[in-house]
Amino acid sequence: ELKEWKASHPDKQKLKREEIRHGNELQNRVDILHETLKNKSGSADLTIETGGLVVDCVAFQDSNEIWRVLIDTSESGDLREQKALASYHIEHEYIRLNEESQLNVCVNIYEEGNLVSLVTDVGDHGTHVASILAGYHPENEDLNGVAPGAEIISLKIGDGRLGSMETASSMIRAISMAASLGADIINMSYGEGSTLPQKGRVVELMEELVEKHGVIFVTSAGNSGPALSTVGSPACSSDSIIGVGAYVSPGMMQSQYNMRDEVKINETNYTWTSRGPSYSGNLGVCISAPGGAIASVSEWTLNQKGLKNGTSMASPNACGGVALIVSGLLQQNIKYSPARVKRAIESTARSIENLDRFTQGNGLLQVSTAFEHIVRESIDSNPELWYLDLPFQVRVGNNRGIYLREPVQSIKPSKHSVTILPKFNDSESYEFDVVNSNDNVVAHWPTSYRNKLQVRLNIKVDVDWIKAPKKVFLHGKQSFDIIVDPTKLAPGQYFSWLKVYDEARPENMGALVKVPITVIIPDNGRSQLLGDTASFTNVEFGPGTVVRKFLQVPDGASWMDYKIVVPKESKSVYADRFFYVHCLQMSKLGSYAKDEYKTRAYLANEAGEEIIRSVAVKNGTIEVCVAQFWKSEGTGPVDLQVRFRGIEASPSEATMMAQNGSVAKVVLNSKIRSTRISPSGKLKFWHQGLRPEVSLTKLYTLRSGYRDEILPFRLGSSYIRRPIWNLELQYKFKQLEAGQVKPNLPNINDLLYESPLDSQMCMLYDENKQLIACTDAWPSSISIAKGNYVMRVCLRHENEEVLSNLKQTILIISRPLGDPISISFHKTLSGTIDGSNSFAPCFLDQGTERAVYLKVDPSKLPKGAMAGDTFTGSVTYCSRGSREKGWGGDGRPNGYPVSFVLPVKRENTSRQKLKVQVEEQTEDSKSKVIKTYVVPSIKSRIAVWKSVNLKHKDMFEQETKEILNLIEKYQDSNVEEIGDLKMDLLRIFIDWAVAEHQNSPNADTVSVVEAACNRLLDSIPDGILDKNPIAKVDFDDAEEKTKPEKDFLKHKSNLLKALAVKVLVKLGIKGEMDATIETDLQTIAKFSVASDPLINQIKMER
Repeated sequence: ELKEWKASHPDKQKLKREEIRHGNELQNRVDILHETLKNKSGSADLTIETGGLVVDCVAFQDSNEIWRVLIDTSESGDLREQKALASYHIEHEYIRLNEESQLNVCVNIYEEGNLVSLVTDVGDHGTHVASILAGYHPENEDLNGVAPGAEIISLKIGDGRLGSMETASSMIRAISMAASLGADIINMSYGEGSTLPQKGRVVELMEELVEKHGVIFVTSAGNSGPALSTVGSPACSSDSIIGVGAYVSPGMMQSQYNMRDEVKINETNYTWTSRGPSYSGNLGVCISAPGGAIASVSEWTLNQKGLKNGTSMASPNACGGVALIVSGLLQQNIKYSPARVKRAIESTARSIENLDRFTQGNGLLQVSTAFEHIVRESIDSNPELWYLDLPFQVRVGNNRGIYLREPVQSIKPSKHSVTILPKFNDSESYEFDVVNSNDNVVAHWPTSYRNKLQVRLNIKVDVDWIKAPKKVFLHGKQSFDIIVDPTKLAPGQYFSWLKVYDEARPENMGALVKVPITVIIPDNGRSQLLGDTASFTNVEFGPGTVVRKFLQVPDGASWMDYKIVVPKESKSVYADRFFYVHCLQMSKLGSYAKDEYKTRAYLANEAGEEIIRSVAVKNGTIEVCVAQFWKSEGTGPVDLQVRFRGIEASPSEATMMAQNGSVAKVVLNSKIRSTRISPSGKLKFWHQGLRPEVSLTKLYTLRSGYRDEILPFRLGSSYIRRPIWNLELQYKFKQLEAGQVKPNLPNINDLLYESPLDSQMCMLYDENKQLIACTDAWPSSISIAKGNYVMRVCLRHENEEVLSNLKQTILIISRPLGDPISISFHKTLSGTIDGSNSFAPCFLDQGTERAVYLKVDPSKLPKGAMAGDTFTGSVTYCSRGSREKGWGGDGRPNGYPVSFVLPVKRENTSRQKLKVQVEEQTEDSKSKVIKTYVVPSIKSRIAVWKSVNLKHKDMFEQETKEILNLIEKYQDSNVEEIGDLKMDLLRIFIDWAVAEHQNSPNADTVSVVEAACNRLLDSIPDGILDKNPIAKVDFDDAEEKTKPEKDFLKHKSNLLKALAVKVLVKLGIKGEMDATIETDLQTIAKFSVASDPLINQIKMER
């Protein structure tokens, strides 16, 4: 074919675009065949690795205008015997790929047949979950699921390219499809750790699905216990979602796990089930349900049934129970809402004896009791209780509960402002475009209902360390203060609910709102003067026992050794027992996945047998959780001993870069005890930054249709579509030798549920355009051969502007170094120049400091390294001599991070030539670099925060702090845009401060607004407004002005904005004039014009 094409197209200069594309395609095919033959070393086997079976599909529209697909499963080209499949939701038809695989396939057809999706299993997890929920076996009811015969809509969110990992795009598609197909309840047996547990696009859309579309959302809490604060997203991310922990009963123990009759174990939750509270303070685990089952699995496994356990199994069990409740309500024509159902199942759950709230939540789901609870208070028989269908948002500051974990939080009483916010969906004509809408769901209230909300509330607490008002009148958003006084609490963990009851309802009907409060008191005291050891002797353990010890890490400790020992007097009758040891130390904007250390170990029943491990630590509270696995038989005591070790390194992350002569100085301080110092370290990874190919960047909307739209709906007579924008970026790089690469998008990767984007996906192609691998939120290493590659990145969002600001996103390609680069250590700075004064091992006495200088030999860097590339690794500062007999590691596990930035390579010239070159590098050339690269980058980062959303406040504060530092770095340049960007950012600070004040008006938020306004005022150059070359000028009359006039208008606008906002906020709080307000008003009058809306607003306030 290629020869024929070349013969028919002899003149390359006259080729059309399509002809060139076809010719390249033929050439790529031949290249792949040649490469395959070369790799096979003469073998006749021409098999090419494609990543899966390749089949031909033909899409067509039948006489009924239904799109259908024929799949050539025989690979013969003969389609006469193939079944013509429609999209699965239309006819529920599927085919078997072949008898050998037993794999079933269905299809979805989009875009008028131009896009065909072949849907298969990624695993048997989903089949097992569906069987638990709704398995229906009329011939043998013992095999039935919890809600036998319930209609199932199977929405696949596990991506086969990522090993069944869920993606943001798959979840958003599923959310939209669930709404369009009229789902009543969603079960989601998925979840991950989250750094911002109440934020993110996916979470926002899940809340919208529940609160506006009336869909009940049930999900697994996670399998990441037994330590506290291990509940995952989305369970911990929204008050509207029902998170489920995994329970195991004695009956389950016998029937599923073959437990012998003489072994008596009480009902409990599985050892590994995730625990609350979340980092945001809410419990996360709402209820518990049976977390194990023998249920149906996929046919391709060649098994009919399988035993699986996990919160993935507890969630469908609970979801099946909720389905029974909803089914009963529909049969009796009783209206309900997701909020009413959630409140009922939490209020009626049965408390599991001897199990803490962090583990079981409100308790074990009780279907019949919850159903009766809803019926008794139904809106039909109790119309005055209409507000029970409202979701109520609870906030304590920016959190959803109170979580006092660190010692500084418990040394004195603390005051907390609790806010209760009823969430109305005001649209009276909100009608969703669904196939099967449920008229019994209460999902909206006319605006007039806001005025009807008047509820008298009683507040009750069950403990004496919480003080709260007894009564509150709720007539909209309502705040009140409470006091938490943990000063007299003994070491341990404490939990209580602040319960808010409705006076019009009996208390046995449950609280209207509950505020979770958690307090941790460290076992080694609150004092900053701590010892370096902690010991707990003869701690009794049996099946399912969980013991938590919270320890305050002494100042200067960098790692911790723990030891679990069988005491000499142990009389356990079993040979060994299985233990989990789970350590977790929370960090700001962290998650359990990043903050934990977990191990599993068997402990033989012999005196002196021990488990010893080392864990990296930092200042703060660390939980050491030891748990005997629930079905590990045997009882008896163990001793738990902990010893803190190490030195303090400043900085803890050393960076060698050109600005400091490619040398890093680190000061070591031994605060715990005398420690032997013998530093060593290596650089192990190579990171290259790539810019996108500008000519290949594309920004466009995805085709309309349910597959890629965000929850479309009807509003009145209009059909409101919410299209998704897609930004496509391409990066090219060369791999000099076979090895591994790991793509990374800084500030985008490592975020899924909390990500501000709708989707992210990286696809790696070789030079023959063959897809090699895909990565998503958590990129993994990819093995590739030598050659040229293209990384295609797709980012999605509903807002075009958000993506426009990401067009210059940098992609980092990381590679492990085949030969790690050793770091040299020196006593003095001069030693890094001539190689002298190598740092010899020595003892660092307690309380003393010593500096060490780190140096890397650039000649050891790999071939292909370029200016700006970064190399990272780790260093340890302690040595074998630091280890004590019978204890753990010799240094901080994984060491301290270290990096080396390759400086710009300069020509080998004399001093005189170098001086001339520097002089020739004019200010204009420097300004050009800043204008070309720095300004667009800062501008795009600022633009993201122009739209105020207080849900993202933490992320806003962190990001804008970095942006401001970057602006100030270039403030002294002659680039005018840098100053303008700073003023833009300062104006945005005011907008966010005002939004926070409007959300919670008080003296503190007024101070925040004033501070933001003063920062903008301080940025106005002295005297610039005294040099007005013109009279008063309207804001809009800024065209065709001279530069002095434009500068004057710009700074005048900033002056008026800052002063007007200050005046409006102070008038709103004080309600009267004072001297400062009068002064500000005089200044405003001097520079303002009548058409300014802020000025009109001030007049109205006065």
